[in-house]
Amino acid sequence: QNKDPSTALAQGLDVMNKVLEKQPHLFIRNNVHQIIQLLEPCFNSKLPDIGESLCTLLKMVFDAFPVEGSNFPQDIKVLHQKVEELIM
Repeated sequence: QNKDPSTALAQGLDVMNKVLEKQPHLFIRNNVHQIIQLLEPCFNSKLPDIGESLCTLLKMVFDAFPVEGSNFPQDIKVLHQKVEELIM
C-alpha cells in the first residue's frame, strides 16, 4: 500500500510539533538531523497544510534556539544555516 509522500510529510510534521510543544530543547537536540532532512521537502511542498506546520515547527525551533544565541551545539548551527539557505 503506497502512501502519498505529502500525507506522510504532513503527519510527520504534526507529530514533531506535538512533541516540540512538550519538550522543545530535548526533542530538537535529539532529532536535529531528522528536522534538517524534512526542511527541503517541506519548503518544496505546495500544500498549505505543510507550509503551516513547517512555520509552527520553525517558530518553536527558533524560540528554543534563537539565532542570536552563541553557545549552541554545532548541529543547531547547521539547522539555522539550512533554514537560512532555503529561505534565500
